[in-house]
Amino acid sequence: MNRSISSVTYACPDSVRWVKDTDQVILLDEQTGRSHILQGMEAAIWGWLSLAYSYRRITPLVAALLAQPPAEAEQTLLATLERWQVVGWLEVRER
Repeated sequence: MNRSISSVTYACPDSVRWVKDTDQVILLDEQTGRSHILQGMEAAIWGWLSLAYSYRRITPLVAALLAQPPAEAEQTLLATLERWQVVGWLEVRER
């Protein structure tokens, strides 16, 4: 991703619905019928995004959750966000 992470906002496409269950997040794309369950670290990241936490605020939380150094946690977070974009659960909107 060539753009600055601080210059983007992540959002669900209009066709994606989600619900936070006890220890997971259930995603459903109404347009395609695809569904997916996020658990563990992925569910935590989704929850923080839904609370409008910034990328900078989420990175140290990922580091603590996974017991990773900050640079590794940042790569984990970035890879997760990029994967969700590729499969269509998130889209990037420029600020």
